[in-house]
Amino acid sequence: MPTTHFLGIDLGTSFLKLQVIDAAGAAVAAAGAPVPWRVPRPGWAEQDPAAWWAALGAACRDLFAPGGVDPHSIAAVGLSGQMHGAVFLDGAGAVLRPCLIWADARTAVQVGQIAERVPRDTLIGITGNAANTGFTAPKVLWVRQHEPEIYARTRHILLPKDSLRLRLTGGYATDVSDASTTLLFDLARRDWSPALLAACDIAPGLLPPVHESAAGMGAITGEAAAATGLRAGTPVVAGGGDAECSAFGLGLVGDADSAGAVLTSIGTSGQVFAVTARPVIDPQGRIHSLCHVVPDRWHVMGAILAGGLALRWLRAILTPPGDPPPEYDALTAEAAPIPAGADGLIFLPYLQGERTPHMDPQARGVFFGLRSDHTRAHLVRAVMEGVVFALRDGLEVFRALGIAPAEMRVAGGGARSPLWRQIQRDVFELPVCATAADHGAAYGAALLAAVGAGAFATAADAARAVPLGARTAPAPAQVAAYDAVYRRYRRLYPALRAEFAAD
Repeated sequence: MPTTHFLGIDLGTSFLKLQVIDAAGAAVAAAGAPVPWRVPRPGWAEQDPAAWWAALGAACRDLFAPGGVDPHSIAAVGLSGQMHGAVFLDGAGAVLRPCLIWADARTAVQVGQIAERVPRDTLIGITGNAANTGFTAPKVLWVRQHEPEIYARTRHILLPKDSLRLRLTGGYATDVSDASTTLLFDLARRDWSPALLAACDIAPGLLPPVHESAAGMGAITGEAAAATGLRAGTPVVAGGGDAECSAFGLGLVGDADSAGAVLTSIGTSGQVFAVTARPVIDPQGRIHSLCHVVPDRWHVMGAILAGGLALRWLRAILTPPGDPPPEYDALTAEAAPIPAGADGLIFLPYLQGERTPHMDPQARGVFFGLRSDHTRAHLVRAVMEGVVFALRDGLEVFRALGIAPAEMRVAGGGARSPLWRQIQRDVFELPVCATAADHGAAYGAALLAAVGAGAFATAADAARAVPLGARTAPAPAQVAAYDAVYRRYRRLYPALRAEFAAD
């Protein structure tokens, strides 16, 4: 008999990743494939679900190539993915239009319509969140109003990862963590909100059944097996949103072992994340309160729209046409000798608008304090610092709500960069801890599959299998320098808010 393995699939915005773990939780193999996305107009962001399926097939071919993982060893599959998207399908399950993904901000009018139909306090009280252009509900309203012929044919609306589940299993389903990011979900009941569906005039039958994240949700079909190489009949669990799976894969389950630990993730976007034993809601709506992938656990999350995206944007505009872009490691090596605060240069990373804490789709990126002696290295350092300052905004809201972080566990591309880890350590004034090997949301999805298949009795048991790396303490001198810069950073958005709105 082959060794028992579990597979996690993470549908990221720019990359689809596969992670295989063994029954003890050790990572044994990985593969992936890029995923394209497009911006048809400023503020819009779309992806073709067919490209997701193609990326999954390519990644599986790599993973299961001769000498690689034996697909018959995969005992269960877990799914993770980007949140807030909206995939519209007809009665046969065919995709009707490109997915409006999380970064799409075309729905300001629809956000206003939701505010007219549902008082802000009521909406936050039910969902844990204020209305925002990134969420699924306003995307549904936009399609209904601007593409009525598409909406008339729509019989199912799925979140991105769940459209992959449909292709894999033939079943319509979602999980509590991803569903809680739609603005149509009752946070405390962990189910769809009849009141909000009625207020938005969305038929309940358009949305899939909701399940806890480790619950079994179908099995690989023969057609999917032929396309991916997976064994037909392999169970698939519900899975979770990418932020929740990343946190689970870093051991954050809300038990004594992870008390006081907060996740910070810098991928394309960025998040700060803390697990709670009950729903914790910010009456001002500056952060997101969502369901965790662990039963009877919730979490708060500060989300920014441009994390690694900001550094990728800078790299692109600094690269002459026709030249290969510099490696990220080379750019961060240039920036490392620049002192904390980038010699007076501050960057607001609002390239896609911003969520936490401003919830302002009209916010824009800004370099403040440019001088003639600033170099490319200063620009890189300022962008990296600006992303972390934006994440600290979310952390400050946590603290105001009585959540007291004791350490920061880092994930995403920011975890692999020594400079970004150092900046986070000193800006947050918290010890930073990475897993011994950061495998991201795909690892957390694989752990959920292992829990669902019975390899671990509980989610807490699975979390204890996560190997943690060394903790690095903040440097007092750097902390003091960053505190001064951060205070100035905090003053810039209020000073510019009216100008952003006038754009």
